[in-house]
Amino acid sequence: MNILYIGPYRSLSIDGYLSLNLLLNLKDLKQYTVTARPIFISNRVNNLASKLNDTILSMENHQSKSFDLLIQNTEINTISYNSKIPYHIFFPNYKDIIPDDSISQKYIFLSNRGLLLYSNNIHKKLLEYLNIDNGLFLNNNINNKLLSPTNNIFNLGIYNRYKKYYTIIQSNIDYDTKKIIVDFIKLNQENNCLVLFIQDIDQEMLNKCNEYIKSVYKKFEINNTISKVIIVPTLLNETSIRSIHNTGDIYIHKDNDLHLMLAKEYGKHIVLNTSNVTIQWDQNDLHKYGKLKNTQDIDLLSEKKYPSLKNNLSEIIDAYVK
Repeated sequence: MNILYIGPYRSLSIDGYLSLNLLLNLKDLKQYTVTARPIFISNRVNNLASKLNDTILSMENHQSKSFDLLIQNTEINTISYNSKIPYHIFFPNYKDIIPDDSISQKYIFLSNRGLLLYSNNIHKKLLEYLNIDNGLFLNNNINNKLLSPTNNIFNLGIYNRYKKYYTIIQSNIDYDTKKIIVDFIKLNQENNCLVLFIQDIDQEMLNKCNEYIKSVYKKFEINNTISKVIIVPTLLNETSIRSIHNTGDIYIHKDNDLHLMLAKEYGKHIVLNTSNVTIQWDQNDLHKYGKLKNTQDIDLLSEKKYPSLKNNLSEIIDAYVK
């Protein structure tokens, strides 16, 4: 079977890494011939490690006169339908539970022309909202090629001795992150710190974030103490991503599949922070505060043994393309 895979796997972004991970797992399915074509959703291109680059180049250089299956894993607005290819699998990236009319119509259009895959509860709820009942769950396990071991950690100075709760955000602290900061500072923890790894943050925004943290301490009249909330600017590349998870102790998961999977692979304790779940901070043991309060969110951290992506994807393709 000839498969054409289209996605932002060369983009230096979270969606780029997720797309690359899916492509590598697809490549591991030896019964298929895979051709890859990149879509660029970021101005920055991922400079892949040499061995990994050879793997990707071999798929990009492959030529075929026709394809049996087209798999697209990218932003919903960039997905298109090609009537010349008989089978389609759509794995769109979309972060919002309430789409606008054009997004809704695009999802409905695609659901009638192929298989829709999803990998998290946000996407699942979106499909339910649109009354789409033919979406399939895909357990997007981290490919071993992206799990190169590293001993690198971020040196946090005096904070190295604390238990480190950590999360990873893009550019700025959003509402949910501010709530985490407020709740953490309010408890005035002695032996714990909260580390915010922020990607692509400029100096102006960094100053604003630090001023916000100071304002929260002032609000609770906590004086004569060092801040236990640390902002660490970081780049998005293989080394820094792995170093982040090596550095932290307990990962606060928000909405990013890649970091959730990596935290699980690195054996980190994981706590959940979503709009549906109230974080229950415990002054005696913050480790316990991530208890799930809503059964609809259990998919993200469930002990249920889904098949690995390799087997799952193979079964999906074989059942779909008869």
